[in-house]
Amino acid sequence: MTYNAVHMSGAVTSPRERIGPYRIVARVGAGGMGEVFKAWDPRLERDVAIKLLHSETAADPDRQRRLVAEGRAASALNHPNIVRIYDADIDGTSYYLVSEWLEGQSLRDELSRGPLPLKRLLDLGVQVGDGLAAAHANGIVHRDIKPENIMLARDGTARIVDFGLARSDPRTPGMTRMTGGAATVTASLDGGLSGTPAYMSPEQARGTAGDFRTDQFSFGALLYEMATGTFAFRRDSMPETLAAVLHDEPRPIAEYNPRIPAPVRWIIERCLAKDVGDRYSATDDLARELRWVRDRLSEALIEPKPEPQAARRGRGWKFIGAALVAAMAGGLLAIGMMSTEPQPMPVQYVPFASASSYEGEPSWSPDGQSLAYTADVDGVLQVFIKRVGDALSRPLTSGQFDASHPFWTVNGERVYYVSQAGEFEALWSVGVAGGRPELEIENVARAAIDPDGSRLALLRVDPDLSQRQTLWWSSPPGSPPLREQRPPFDRLRTGGDGLVRFSGDGQLLVWMYDVDTINSVDPSRASGFYIVPRGSQPVRPILPSLLTASTVPLFDWWVDSRQAVVALRDPIGGNRHLWIADTVAGTARQITAGHTNETAPAVAPGGSRIAYASEEVDFDLTLITPDGRSRRTLLATARNEFDPVWSPAGDQFAFVTDRSGSIEIWTRSLDGVWERPIVTAKDFGSSRTETLASLAFSPDGRTLAYQRGAEGTWDVWLSPVAGGTPIRLATTTGTSNRPWRDAPTWSPDSEWIAYVSNDAGTPLLVKARVGTTERVEVLQEPLAFSRPAWSPDGKWIATQTEDGMVRVPADGGMPEVLSTLPILAVLWRSDSRHVVALTESETPGHFSMVEIDATSGDVRVLNADLGAVPIANQPIRGFSFHREQGFLTSLASARSDIWLMEGFQPPQRTLRWWRR
Repeated sequence: MTYNAVHMSGAVTSPRERIGPYRIVARVGAGGMGEVFKAWDPRLERDVAIKLLHSETAADPDRQRRLVAEGRAASALNHPNIVRIYDADIDGTSYYLVSEWLEGQSLRDELSRGPLPLKRLLDLGVQVGDGLAAAHANGIVHRDIKPENIMLARDGTARIVDFGLARSDPRTPGMTRMTGGAATVTASLDGGLSGTPAYMSPEQARGTAGDFRTDQFSFGALLYEMATGTFAFRRDSMPETLAAVLHDEPRPIAEYNPRIPAPVRWIIERCLAKDVGDRYSATDDLARELRWVRDRLSEALIEPKPEPQAARRGRGWKFIGAALVAAMAGGLLAIGMMSTEPQPMPVQYVPFASASSYEGEPSWSPDGQSLAYTADVDGVLQVFIKRVGDALSRPLTSGQFDASHPFWTVNGERVYYVSQAGEFEALWSVGVAGGRPELEIENVARAAIDPDGSRLALLRVDPDLSQRQTLWWSSPPGSPPLREQRPPFDRLRTGGDGLVRFSGDGQLLVWMYDVDTINSVDPSRASGFYIVPRGSQPVRPILPSLLTASTVPLFDWWVDSRQAVVALRDPIGGNRHLWIADTVAGTARQITAGHTNETAPAVAPGGSRIAYASEEVDFDLTLITPDGRSRRTLLATARNEFDPVWSPAGDQFAFVTDRSGSIEIWTRSLDGVWERPIVTAKDFGSSRTETLASLAFSPDGRTLAYQRGAEGTWDVWLSPVAGGTPIRLATTTGTSNRPWRDAPTWSPDSEWIAYVSNDAGTPLLVKARVGTTERVEVLQEPLAFSRPAWSPDGKWIATQTEDGMVRVPADGGMPEVLSTLPILAVLWRSDSRHVVALTESETPGHFSMVEIDATSGDVRVLNADLGAVPIANQPIRGFSFHREQGFLTSLASARSDIWLMEGFQPPQRTLRWWRR
């Protein structure tokens, strides 16, 4: 069955040989709106599908607009799960639409055989969810999601079709033919009913248009049918069906199919909520939740049938026998036999919080019955609390600045958290019963409270030490802080970030990131764990095997005050997983291995549960119009695409992607007809590439500069766009054997590349002549992660510093401050007089686009609100402009839910033995 045969049927008309430039191959269907043909495109040599309006309906302006609307809607989307529109034109007096030709069948055909297997349901659900998310991200609502509008190609891909609602024959107003038992109501351009009754949302049934969540309801009805093999709301007549949509709840899925696991049922039930506010706040969240279930749970969540008692009795002896065989193989039987202690219950994973796009940083109450955590509310983190087993959570904060890192007072009556207070962050507290937050201690980046409540450990910023953090104490809590003086904390300072946690017996475990020393001629930079005992006992470093962590490894103590649960990055896959580390033996063992990031562990009192955040960040490419007024998704897949850059001609762009399973750089044509990799793992032989970032085309478009991280070094490399061996940018090495260089930008004559270097612990803006070892220092101490931009006239380089965004002469000299706005990304206009920047908007948690006059400093707002800044370490990556195409960047889409790990028991450190 082909795509178009599903949608059109009717009387055969006279044969045609051509429609426009397309040669007709076969007529595959017809209907009230028009005919559908399979055709051949001789120009691009490919099969296409053509939807042609009937001559008697082509004169109807409303139907012309409907067909044009469908073309515009679908053509604005470039997604593997949405049908591609190639062309729209007029043949004589008839309008037609050209789309890709799909060989396959509709989802209706597959559903005719009954409910789908769980794996099939989830796989198709994820694909359709991804397609809907891409449409909604572009402001497009389908309004007629149903099995007939989901095509299943032979390669397994599901595609959403018919973005323009088909209108019925004028002679039968209000209804078209029955298709698979689902009547389609006429699409009314003046606000009447639109859609298919059995899949309509309540707002559609009332005759209102609804927003993107109306598609979520229809999608839920579709998923319900895929799970049960029956309609959720269909009745014997259209009025009865509409009444069911408005007032009835569908029969429980478990009555039809008890093998559907609870997480899948919850997703479907949330989609089918009558109140739009109870559905998903973003369809991307819905798609990610489906993907999470598909990839991690699937049929494993189905409760197994109880085993016969005899089988359970026999299994214990099988385990004992296996242990004896293993003991013999290891030569252990000569020494003794292990005890046959009861086997622990299997670990279970239970979802706790998934109502927002981001929920993380869990912290247990002293009684182990509630969690405090942070969640995204319109781009700002707020603190919530929720009791285990309750359906609803309760907000504790509603400030305009992020509230983060919550933890409880010892009596459980208040929750501490970190939020802005003046120039620095500060420690605040708020009552669990509500009330006004109170400022506890100013200038606090991280904090923890001793189990007996006698003191607070604090990491505070020292303004005189390059904004680095040092360890302080507030004892009793709230008293003026005093700095820790025991070595090495009398001289150590942590840069970027750190973390503090108390064990049950009062030991403080500190993680210090990017550490350096004070007043040292030869600073020694390292990262690592330190235990700070009570009293005057010396501080000692621990877990040296974990020092390779390149970010803060969030952690919490286990209940024995010896082991710690730590989130560490997987060097192979790149995701973070939970490990349990023995602080005495120095060993560690991995305990989770999901496809997402498992991080921010919190161990419940008594060790009955471990709460953690399951995080997933996906970057998609975004195109902002040249005037900055609107944006749309340019490329969105289930994998990451980020750090895009236009070629000088504007006909293609390069970007970083992990779609092949490893990090690579690809280039893609603007129209999406072709794409190809230009930097892959094989280009570097046995050296494993960990990161690729900061792409920059040379002015002639022949060479691509970029940062590559591998084996503990980060450097700038050059690759020919046409293909060839990468070449490291030839520069003198700094004083470090672990160089860090980033953010290359080309001079207009292609002879120089400027970049940020941090070889010796102090950021520098330098420029290097391509192909030589010549290197010139342009500026000292820009921000370490700034993205410099060379002006088109070659005179200036703009970059970010602690004083704000500056421009500095390209040959070095005094910088001039252009703006003190917090700049996220910057680039030059062609006149070399103005810069365009992404910056924070007046709405907290959102970003805007402004143009700054580099001479006068005047600021002109191009777009006051481009949306919420995603909650991610680097939420916006890449910023490139082409005068005809617009601004190209990539935005993170972060998803984080809180889960509970129940029944976990750490490995025993010793074994008991008996003599033979």
